[in-house]
Amino acid sequence: MTLPVERNKVLIRVENLADKAEDVKVVNVTCIATAMWQSANILDPTALVEPSITETTLSANMPLAEMLEHKIKWRTVDDETRRGHKTSPSYGADPTAVQLEPQRIRQFKVDFNSKTATPNLFLQ
Repeated sequence: MTLPVERNKVLIRVENLADKAEDVKVVNVTCIATAMWQSANILDPTALVEPSITETTLSANMPLAEMLEHKIKWRTVDDETRRGHKTSPSYGADPTAVQLEPQRIRQFKVDFNSKTATPNLFLQ
């Protein structure tokens, strides 16, 4: 799903609604953003500079890295016995290979920068 935020900025939400028993899916958010730009700007599809992509929280009010930095890390009595147990999903910084575990939703803020200042470009 794609939601416009403001001029040259959109939110891209990717979902994996598969059952827990199924495999992890890999999504290329950069490819999605570039294809969206090219289909919206048929007159000049090459006018895109590499989009700036930042993963955000699901409410899109802050970058995910900032939220994880301020998140409380609880310590419990059985921390030592659960040391090898994976408690949180993986968050990669590479938008060309985003891993989507089953039952997972991730959201990205995309800032488009164009090479030209043509006023008739979509999202300009």
